[in-house]
Amino acid sequence: MAEIVSAHKAVDHAIKTLPTYRERKMLAGKLLDGLGIRSEEGAAAYAEALAWTREHVSSGKA
Repeated sequence: MAEIVSAHKAVDHAIKTLPTYRERKMLAGKLLDGLGIRSEEGAAAYAEALAWTREHVSSGKA
């Protein structure tokens, strides 16, 4: 039971914690890689814009 509680706390924390700017850029890069968009096609600028946009999106909390 302790393992389940520990795992729940870790997942809950991960869901509630806003990723850092660097993490958002990394995740955007992985998304673009999955879509087949490569850096030579301007993906670095796209990833930066996506990370900036995500940073300014409301967390949904009132």
